[in-house]
Amino acid sequence: MTAPTHAQWEQLRRLIHAIDARLPFAGAPPELVALRHMLPALGLVGREFATDPRDQTLRDRTVGTLDAVEVRQALTRVLHHDQFIAGKFRSLVNSGAVQRLCRRAHAIALTDDGWPIALAVDDDGRIPIGMVVRSLGSGIEGRTTGGRRRCPHAHCGGWDVSVAWETGQDTRICTEGWHFDPVSRELRIVGGGEITARVPVDPSAEVLPLPRPKWPTRELLLTHPAWWAAG
Repeated sequence: MTAPTHAQWEQLRRLIHAIDARLPFAGAPPELVALRHMLPALGLVGREFATDPRDQTLRDRTVGTLDAVEVRQALTRVLHHDQFIAGKFRSLVNSGAVQRLCRRAHAIALTDDGWPIALAVDDDGRIPIGMVVRSLGSGIEGRTTGGRRRCPHAHCGGWDVSVAWETGQDTRICTEGWHFDPVSRELRIVGGGEITARVPVDPSAEVLPLPRPKWPTRELLLTHPAWWAAG
């Protein structure tokens, strides 16, 4: 089987964030159906049959220590047991276990120490200035300013990058909520706030995009180093 593409990983991450925002689930909503179909397509579920219904991998070790094979085995167990234990998959999604396994799979495949492998940094730890950034709904553009730092939030292993948005606002977006596409060289927010990528979203601290009438003119925007550097 060929390796999953960056586009497939991005789709999975968007779906996981959408699921987390709607928990808990009852029945079989379309998000769970989509996730069940996506996991085998990404090669995260095998054909081998697991007979242990106790999910020892999830119980005895933190998901963050699992390797790629162990993540695949755990997800395989979850889906196989769902055939015999009604609601098993849904219950483990509601507990967050399936999402944690998916995030671990993505981290192993595409990141190093929480940073996208495909996105190089310079000797000072900075990223290129002027890279395109797209908001959660893709309706707002931003440009990277080059700044990068560890996410300051507790229990987050991600990285913040600084973005100058066409709204005239500046935010730091965390890798936990954005995906890098090495083909287009774009950073795309896949979860969290519209222009903050904070996961989970803290309503009291969320920065909402300004209404369009308050955006700076294009001429003024292009005086910002991040925007004129992009050409």
